[in-house]
Amino acid sequence: MQIEKDESSILAYFSTSNRAQKALDELKKQGLVPEPGAAQIDKISQFSISENPKMNSPINNSLTLSAITLLSNESGEDGANPLLAAHDSASGIGNPNAGSAGGEAFMLTLVTYKENRQQAIQIIRKNRGKV
Repeated sequence: MQIEKDESSILAYFSTSNRAQKALDELKKQGLVPEPGAAQIDKISQFSISENPKMNSPINNSLTLSAITLLSNESGEDGANPLLAAHDSASGIGNPNAGSAGGEAFMLTLVTYKENRQQAIQIIRKNRGKV
């Protein structure tokens, strides 16, 4: 997609997919998404993990503590779990501003008309997105 002169792009980051989706739904409801494909939500993270609800449980004999607490995946001992467990946010000590492992792991990309930019940013921030 190429941005036209009268359009503006916005990248917003959210800690949960639900917040990102709620913001996107509200943007669409307000008519701030001008055409199909002008907005999307992507999962981004410094960790290559995928959620696995079958292993994300304290009673299912998970391989590691991080598998229980940090969105387990099926890659076992050679996967990302040890890296997640070593992250500042998982240990409880270290950097108090570390946030959660993965941080704002969901990115909302929006292309809208320039005159709608501020209204779109307000909606994103209202839904706890960072622009």
